[in-house]
Amino acid sequence: MVGADLVWLGALGEDILETVAGPADAGARAVCAGRFMVGSRLWDVVRPGPLVIDGVPRPLSTVYDGSDLRPWIIIGETTNEDPIAVPLNEATNPKWWTPLIAQADMSFPGNNKNAQVELAHVWTIPSGIHAEGSILHAGRVAVVAAIHGYFGT
Repeated sequence: MVGADLVWLGALGEDILETVAGPADAGARAVCAGRFMVGSRLWDVVRPGPLVIDGVPRPLSTVYDGSDLRPWIIIGETTNEDPIAVPLNEATNPKWWTPLIAQADMSFPGNNKNAQVELAHVWTIPSGIHAEGSILHAGRVAVVAAIHGYFGT
């Protein structure tokens, strides 16, 4: 965050975070939540590829970095209008915070199975990223409900 503006999100593991002195920002979660379900690119399906710039030591503490083939869904945007996205994953271990989308409710090349949405892995991705499909209306219902529950929007 820069002041009250959300400019970047990344789902990094706690093992690489550094604790700093000072009070926690109790309003940060609300600022993040306020940037979900807004923007002109909601529900676009994209493939962001690597999540950080070249030269960053690997492996990152995230399971999704560098997975060029994995589709992601745009679920919001930062104050700077950069897309905020979450990855799709195998529909093998659904939880209330990983809602399922039926194959018939997704339209993008290579769509051949149901998927679950990984809400715990939110990332900001480049604004110029190409959309290759979208999530259809019927597929959005459970995702919207889970976003409201998980992020408190």
